[in-house]
Amino acid sequence: MSTTKNGHCTVMQKKKTNEPNDGRVMFVAVLLTALVLFSCILTGCSVLPVADPGQGNSVSVRQAHERLAVGMSYQQVLEVLGGQPSQMEKDAAMFVLEDGELWAKFSSSETEVRHLVFWGTVQKLPDGSTEKRTSREQALASLLDNPILIDVEIDSKIGSSNREGNCYYEQYGPGNILIEASERGNKEQNVSMLLVNGKYLLKKGSVPQGAEHKYLAGYLANLHLMQTLIAKGMRESTPLENGTRNFSIEEKVSSLEISTMLRKLVYPAPWAASGYVKPIESDDNGFSFDIRFDVEWKADGASEKQTTRFSGFFKKGNKRFGEDVLMGEWEQFRMLPSGGMESIRPPIMAFEDLR
Repeated sequence: MSTTKNGHCTVMQKKKTNEPNDGRVMFVAVLLTALVLFSCILTGCSVLPVADPGQGNSVSVRQAHERLAVGMSYQQVLEVLGGQPSQMEKDAAMFVLEDGELWAKFSSSETEVRHLVFWGTVQKLPDGSTEKRTSREQALASLLDNPILIDVEIDSKIGSSNREGNCYYEQYGPGNILIEASERGNKEQNVSMLLVNGKYLLKKGSVPQGAEHKYLAGYLANLHLMQTLIAKGMRESTPLENGTRNFSIEEKVSSLEISTMLRKLVYPAPWAASGYVKPIESDDNGFSFDIRFDVEWKADGASEKQTTRFSGFFKKGNKRFGEDVLMGEWEQFRMLPSGGMESIRPPIMAFEDLR
């Protein structure tokens, strides 16, 4: 299923440009929303009344969800909703709809509100209760035909130990992920894993029997850590003229938490991250990145510093989840509530039966 060759990154040529195009802007917005690489606590947004909020909008909550799309410009959102926000501060806005409210989060610069990156609605139902929905559902549904492709080289040093490897991911949603990995060192290891609906695992390659859950958790932990650092860097930096975002983050108080496979990994403070994310000009939906992450582990009065470098690219793909999976080539497992796995016997012969 991989678009890479022999597990290595495809090298892409770059050329100069002044700023990213609309397709790229929309892709970044969808990416950040779909992978939950940022957080917006709607009920916690601090908002102030708009000077002239205008009349209430005649658009219903249902119509808003049908017409809005992540990546729309601020002006397009106003046209869809048929009016100005009733409350707004910086890049957060609240719109009064026909049967409820819509809270929106936009990307912004110092001088303008730009593109829609997230929204949530509170609908008032006839029985007096309310129903909440967000744009996350729409973004995740689009990933089944438009996965996020990530190809990354990972180099991690701690004490005298050094591990290097390559991971290629196709992410169709939180529970639908293809992983192709190779680890370099004393022995090269090649592994393919496909997580389906968060319930099934398909496996090929040199993973010891009984270690499938451990390997999968490790690959996903690297993915979630990398995505979290990319998101933090993009949020906390101002894009340059060519769309590049350089960042340097030093956190001395709060730990960094990554949740994966029923486990929570805690990287203690102080920790630091630095690097860049920049457009690949030969690909309208491609970005390269190079990130260094430093954390210090302490135990029994001693400490060890770990330095991990993630370098590679991410882009939007165009393929249907499972379109080229030949079930007979994979070992099959069912995920257990306890966190383990059991082999599927007899094997399932149609991919659609997993979905």
